[in-house]
Amino acid sequence: MEKLDSLKQAWGRVLFAHDKKDDEKGIVHLMPMTDEIRQQLEIANTKREQAMESMLNKPAPDFEMKDLQGKSWTLSKLRGKIVVLNFWFTSCAPCVQEIPQLNALVCRNENENVVFLALTFNNADQIKAFVKKHPFNFKLLPNSAETDKKYQVSLWPTSIVIDKAGYIKRIMNSSLQIEQEIESVINSL
Repeated sequence: MEKLDSLKQAWGRVLFAHDKKDDEKGIVHLMPMTDEIRQQLEIANTKREQAMESMLNKPAPDFEMKDLQGKSWTLSKLRGKIVVLNFWFTSCAPCVQEIPQLNALVCRNENENVVFLALTFNNADQIKAFVKKHPFNFKLLPNSAETDKKYQVSLWPTSIVIDKAGYIKRIMNSSLQIEQEIESVINSL
């Protein structure tokens, strides 16, 4: 942490960058936040937000994935239930930070007609090692890269709430109030 603090002092704001190949090796890139990078990020964020907003109130893309126990999950077969998707990965600090809130949400809604699925591009071995230290009560679905693309996810964590008819009702990125935000949408459905 001291090393990170010294970088912040030297550079001002620090930008963390990951990619899927680096994540598999446990590599995180640190860069100074320059005006040029800030502008590029603003443009990318605007495009990402527009793409995500265009999905609201439209049918959620179907997918079929297996969880860590080998059970197959197909979105179209979950019609009639509210589905909460959480896109995350094991070395994403904001993802890890919101897991306790997401676990509490699962506990409060376990008798309801709600399905909680956590999709990650990490492989099964990486997830199994991760959950030994960080229990995660969602159904954990590894190798989600293709589904990430279908949902236009390029920022992690991203949570999506899908109604009983299969329509996307809410898309949320990292939030300190993620539990309350998702609970509010579930209650409204």
